[in-house]
Amino acid sequence: MSRMSVPRLAVLLVLLGGASAGAQTPTELHLTATGTVQLPPDEAVADLTVQVYAPQAAAAQASVNRLMAAALDAARHAPGITATTGLYDVATSSDAQGHVTQYAASQVLHLTGPAEDGRPAASFTDLVGRLQAQGLQVNTLSAQLSPAGRQHAEDQAIQAALRRLHDQAMLIATSLGEKAGPIKSLTVGEAGPIAPFPGRMMAMAAPSDQPGPVTVTESVSATIDLTP
Repeated sequence: MSRMSVPRLAVLLVLLGGASAGAQTPTELHLTATGTVQLPPDEAVADLTVQVYAPQAAAAQASVNRLMAAALDAARHAPGITATTGLYDVATSSDAQGHVTQYAASQVLHLTGPAEDGRPAASFTDLVGRLQAQGLQVNTLSAQLSPAGRQHAEDQAIQAALRRLHDQAMLIATSLGEKAGPIKSLTVGEAGPIAPFPGRMMAMAAPSDQPGPVTVTESVSATIDLTP
């Protein structure tokens, strides 16, 4: 069994120590970047209310039912329009003695339709105008991204965020005299869309509606090693 002399062992330890000191731990870079896109809404939205007042609850509800049936029938004959009903409510008014003097029945009608380049189709605005003339009240008139449109916008925003993340990593690495290494972790988080401000329409004529673009923002976070 051979033994290493003390001088040779000392030299080996010095060499090992120097190699260990030369192996630097990579710098960990934590970055967050956002990407934003603006697209015109591709879906028009309107909420209308049928509301009728009557001395008896049955009379008020019968009138609401009749008006809503006529509104749904009109929507079915409008090309590209989807109509769904919402909250049905009956409220009362009382005199000073607490006696019920009047019933108010109401129901909400929700309409969606196509909007090319953000402008609702003529069939949509014409229908809304006709329903107003029949006594329905327009609560909101706005536009939004359809599910397919929103997915497309989110994909574009993620790509923009990733490009921004790459540019930031390269800038920081160059400033430090290092190189951007592989991405160790990546998280994609949604900031969500900012819809155009909805309008409130009360006129009897067919309403005019030209919503602004929808802003969609996505964020990405990453951990990247910087190497010499």
